[in-house]
Amino acid sequence: MFISTLRILILLMLWLVLVSASVCAMGGKQQEIQIDIHFLENVPKSSVTLKDLAHIYWADANATAVQQEEILKNLLGKSVIWEITVAQIQRAGNAYLVQGQFDKDTLGTFAYVTPRNDDEKNRILKAEKGSVLLIFGVVSDMRLRHIVLQPAVLSPKE
Repeated sequence: MFISTLRILILLMLWLVLVSASVCAMGGKQQEIQIDIHFLENVPKSSVTLKDLAHIYWADANATAVQQEEILKNLLGKSVIWEITVAQIQRAGNAYLVQGQFDKDTLGTFAYVTPRNDDEKNRILKAEKGSVLLIFGVVSDMRLRHIVLQPAVLSPKE
């Protein structure tokens, strides 16, 4: 258990180094951010869905606080690929915070998506409220009954 947690922490630290390495090049132009998709692919995966989580975390759910804590503990540090219905998108440094809609059948999300190229950036910029984005990310936290995915990228178009 300690070894796998340590491995996840090391991988997350490596990711931070990769993202922070987007230093301004000569001439003051910012280099394109590169997130290594292989990093995300090497993170242990979870098959838990947003619907599963909504049934556990919704206000009138039957799950106890202890059960909710255990689910979250087992989900932290795992990678997921989820279809997220856009509620709002805002800039967050070099990334975009994609806030997913929530209701009784879908737990909300805060996904910090870093576009890897102009095509992904344009897909994010063109997304409207109600659009669905397929996002691949690592579960890093839970805030305000929303699962936080960080780091995250758009999954390839289908």
